Amino acid sequence: MKENRVYFISFVGVLLLGALIYAMTRNTSVYYYELAEAAQDKPMQEVRVGAQVVPGSISYHPEKFLLTFEIYDPKAPEKMLKVVSREPRPDNLMDDVMVLVRGKVDWEQGVLNAREVLVKCPSRYEPPK
Repeated sequence: MKENRVYFISFVGVLLLGALIYAMTRNTSVYYYELAEAAQDKPMQEVRVGAQVVPGSISYHPEKFLLTFEIYDPKAPEKMLKVVSREPRPDNLMDDVMVLVRGKVDWEQGVLNAREVLVKCPSRYEPPK
């Protein structure tokens, strides 16, 4: 009888631990898309999109913390999306640089409301001379 109780308590403990792990990772896991793939699938949940910045599209208003720019997919240049962020502008954000943007997309407006903007530093990926 005592042995059954120990197994039951252990089983319930494992289930609770599994539920806790699931609840904690559900909000942190975000699917990665390239822009052309995201434009085709049109996901409604938060996504991480990799693309390049359209030259001449960067606009930043520091007093409002409003950063806007457009991104495009180098493999499908006709696919473009406007990015709006209320975060400080990354120092290395420049024209035609590769960015990774995390947020939700309003597909009707064609706007990605970014929570995070990461810029790949091209100098780190150049071969040594």
